[in-house]
Order: sequence, then C-alpha cells, then structure tokens
Amino acid sequence: MQSPTVAFCLIMLALLITSFYTAISGILKAEMFPPEVCAVGVGLSYAVANAIFGSSAEYVSAADEE
Repeated sequence: MQSPTVAFCLIMLALLITSFYTAISGILKAEMFPPEVCAVGVGLSYAVANAIFGSSAEYVSAADEE
C-alpha cells in the first residue's frame, strides 16, 4: 500500500468499527433509545461481529502455522 490516503481511510474505518463497542457507546445508546430498541441494537451488532470474526479466528491462526 503506497497511498497515505488509503491507509488513513482504513485506520478510520477500523476506529469507527471499534467505537461501537466502547463504554461511551453503551451510555449513548441507553439514553437515545427505549430499552427494547437498545437491546436489539447491542445484541444484533454483537451477534454479527461474533458470526463474522469469532468463527474465523481459529482458521486464521491455523493457516499461519502451515
């Protein structure tokens, strides 16, 4: 990767994804939405992240050993 702009955009994307799981994000969601909506939003984002990254971690670590 030779472009600083692409590197900056990738880092900002990673920070944006990470910001959904910080402590401040939970407080913000609790204040903005009713409990039913807040629970669905937090649960759905956790389930999607777990489905995408949780199941592939073992395969990535095993591929590194080969």
